[in-house]
Amino acid sequence: MFADISLVTREEKNIITIPAEAVMQSGDELYVYVAEGDTAKKVTVTTGISNDELTEITSGINEGDSVIVSGKGVYFRKEQQNQNCQ
Repeated sequence: MFADISLVTREEKNIITIPAEAVMQSGDELYVYVAEGDTAKKVTVTTGISNDELTEITSGINEGDSVIVSGKGVYFRKEQQNQNCQ
């Protein structure tokens, strides 16, 4: 016999959370891409608690910002290419 157990160790209210997969890392920097019109802006963020699905954002973005989740790797590769050309 088996059972799935879920244990809540901490609960927060009135926080900003985004899909965990939206957060990228380069060295010590954590960042996301935010849609601004038809472009994407790289924004450094500070994270709080997280699980497999969601990550708390404690600074860097605001409620209502459009965080890019799908296709963000395209922006990352383009950014890397632009840095290599400088």
